[in-house]
Amino acid sequence: MRSGICCYALGLALAIAGSPVLARQGEILLEQKNPGQQAGVWVSRLAPELPLERRRETLLALRVDPGRGSPALLEILASIAGQGTESELGLLAMEILGAFDARAGCQVLVEVAKGLEPAQGALALGFLPDSPRSLGPLLALLGPGGEGLELHPTLTVAAIAKLAPLLVDPAAPPESPGELVFLSRGVDPRLRAAGALGLQTLVGRLAFLGDSELMALRGEAILRADPHKAGLLMDLVRATLMGGGDWDLARRWSEALLRQVPGILLDQRGSFEAQLTASRIHLLAAIVATGGGDSAVSQEYLARAHTYLAPIITARGDRTSVRAKQALHVGAMQVRVLLILADLYGALLLDPGLQEDQALGDFLSAARELHKACLELDAAEARQVMSSSNTWDAVLRADLSVVLLLIDQRHMPGLSPNGVLAARLTMGRLLATVSGREMPGFEPFAWDDEVVTNPLKDPERVYWIDVTRRRMLYTSEQLAQARREEVEALQVPFLIDVESFRAEQEKAAQVRFARNLVQAPLDWKAYSNLRWPSDLALVLAADLRREGRPQEALALAARYGRDMARASDTSSWFLLSQIQQAKAEMQEGSAYTDLDEPLRAEESLLRGVERIESLIATLKTRGMAPRFVAQAEEQLARLLSSLAVNANVKLGQPERAVVWVERAHELSASASSTVLLACYRARAGRLDEARDLLRRASPEPGMEYNLACTHALLGNREAALDWLRRSLDQAGTSPGELRREKDWAANDPDLGSLRDDPRFAALVQ
Repeated sequence: MRSGICCYALGLALAIAGSPVLARQGEILLEQKNPGQQAGVWVSRLAPELPLERRRETLLALRVDPGRGSPALLEILASIAGQGTESELGLLAMEILGAFDARAGCQVLVEVAKGLEPAQGALALGFLPDSPRSLGPLLALLGPGGEGLELHPTLTVAAIAKLAPLLVDPAAPPESPGELVFLSRGVDPRLRAAGALGLQTLVGRLAFLGDSELMALRGEAILRADPHKAGLLMDLVRATLMGGGDWDLARRWSEALLRQVPGILLDQRGSFEAQLTASRIHLLAAIVATGGGDSAVSQEYLARAHTYLAPIITARGDRTSVRAKQALHVGAMQVRVLLILADLYGALLLDPGLQEDQALGDFLSAARELHKACLELDAAEARQVMSSSNTWDAVLRADLSVVLLLIDQRHMPGLSPNGVLAARLTMGRLLATVSGREMPGFEPFAWDDEVVTNPLKDPERVYWIDVTRRRMLYTSEQLAQARREEVEALQVPFLIDVESFRAEQEKAAQVRFARNLVQAPLDWKAYSNLRWPSDLALVLAADLRREGRPQEALALAARYGRDMARASDTSSWFLLSQIQQAKAEMQEGSAYTDLDEPLRAEESLLRGVERIESLIATLKTRGMAPRFVAQAEEQLARLLSSLAVNANVKLGQPERAVVWVERAHELSASASSTVLLACYRARAGRLDEARDLLRRASPEPGMEYNLACTHALLGNREAALDWLRRSLDQAGTSPGELRREKDWAANDPDLGSLRDDPRFAALVQ
């Protein structure tokens, strides 16, 4: 039916089109009146002796509705694709092979890729669809037992990148992840990196799907392939925590990790590297235990982690000239900071109120120790690389941070959402008290001891700040000297390319910056060049909104904006503060939207748009690096998207919403923005464009609700209900967030087509 009636109707439409090329494609389609003869007609029109333009027109027509193909058609397409990616016909043939309904097209495309130059073969694999049709051919390409090592590394890397996300399909062979494990242990560094990245991609996709049974199945396959791969097992635990998976599964895998510790220490003869791994494992196990509500076990694991870590820190590898020892010391300091953070958060979860002065004093003392450890970590890192932008966020969002893995998730069985939010608010206030401007948005606790509340009055913290400043100068001078030696080694210095010249200038600027930093008196302005502000308050404001507490979110965002505005007057944070203030205005606007004050919401959001547009103009005038402009444009796109949501849902102005979404997508095209654009084009009645956009967007975490809206507008009721269910499942463990999401869905005009369905009523009741 698809290749007959649909193809005929499409051919008729193209044949009467105004474009000669489209009309010619329509004529070709119309000539295929008998579906059984279609493949033969295609083959005859692709014969090598025909003019190039005729064959091109045929390929363009075939691309419209490729169907299932036939052996003869696949064979001639393979010969055309074999011309490579530098040929337009070759690219068209590859696209058609990947679009065939049957798996045979994917098999042929993989064979074509093997016969091309490695770089072209890698591009050819990119035409494989992200569907189960590609799974078998890719597994066959890599081969059992790592036969893929016989391929060129470029082709193997491309195959791994394409294969890894597909292994989440339940139809994939149970042992298929073992291929990625094998490659991740290979000798070739490119294959080893690609295998490791493929495993991380697979685990991330499993976490997104939230299918604990499938996660367990694939995880067990990975462990059977390499039961002693501690790093990979840690990735599995992290993915389970972050993906809202089965808590028992995370606990089971963390226990498996703990059982590996004696073997790791024995195999590596108790080396510092082994002790660092053991400390990281116990930190992760402590986080898992905290999420399960077992604070006693968590404290035990944290104590063991500190024990493993102590000898490494005592050795003071940062004072040597051996790079490996310096790196090991930095790694140990990173874990130490995360251990102190986990310990502090664990205590806060038990007592987030801090009603008594004694408890507040103890917590402030712990927060000061945490800040001092961060400053010592800065000094250790400055010994390795010139650094001037350390922040609380680097700690709070580290791979093994209790905040990233536990606190931000808010769905753990041993924690209540409101209790977690209270602990986060208290933590923000504690860090604001001991580190001042580094934690804007939070009201500091009233405390008289300046040694606690002012890092510039604390001799211990001042010591590490000075060490960092001196090491930054030394490191930057070393880098500049190395660059000068490179230039002097050139036979013809005046032929230096523009990029090399720019790199040399940047190195010189870093030296000047570090020298000025060391020579300047240590005041807040100089200190702000070392420690940049956190956006923890904005993250918390967004979560408060999700919990149905927009008034608190509004107050937090407003204070953050005021703090950043004051800081920008006296520090080097000016450019950053403009983006951060715009983020605060976006949170304010979104909070007003939630409070049913759409006009005030639009006012706040437009203020943020004006701020960022002015910043972009300034950046371009000053000739700043493109990455800074891109960062500002990304924030502008978010503001425009928020304006669109407010206009569509609250103001009832879908026409204005489409304009803002179109502009946002132009500034920052991503899978998420593509789905949002598809939604609003569907809302505007541009259904074919919406469907095309939807086909090009791979679902990612956080897109569930917009996918539900888009499918509802396109009339795909079942898909819309399924994505809405998934979206609500993400909020299902938090009563406040779940109620907010249900109320929003119940009143969202984009879901209007579902309101007469009892299943929709059941979802939002």
